[in-house]
Amino acid sequence: MWRIGQFAQATGLTIRALHHYEQMGLLAPGRTNSGHRVYQTPDLQKIFKILALKDLGLSLEEIKQTQIVTAQIVIALQQFSGGNENVLEALATLRQFAPPQNLAGWDPPLFQFLNSALKTYTKGS
Repeated sequence: MWRIGQFAQATGLTIRALHHYEQMGLLAPGRTNSGHRVYQTPDLQKIFKILALKDLGLSLEEIKQTQIVTAQIVIALQQFSGGNENVLEALATLRQFAPPQNLAGWDPPLFQFLNSALKTYTKGS
């Protein structure tokens, strides 16, 4: 567990940058009873993912969108075991939250797969 100053030093980021990431919803550190931020190992892993995506040229807003899509994919995959109705719902949800195709880092083949899978499952239902 790290306090914000320790975490900033461990990651090479400034405290201001960490605050900014939190305001954007990229990080959600825990809080002590007195309201101080505390960071755990998963926060460190998340920071390293954010920094890697930044190095690939993604903006913070694009990174935020990839986090949203990733969360929706996890939820959708959990629904796949529930039969065709749940699969259709999961695919529709993924498609709804998918960022525009021109978003840097978004995989157009995955976008096409979602559209194709939705059509297939719609016909099969």
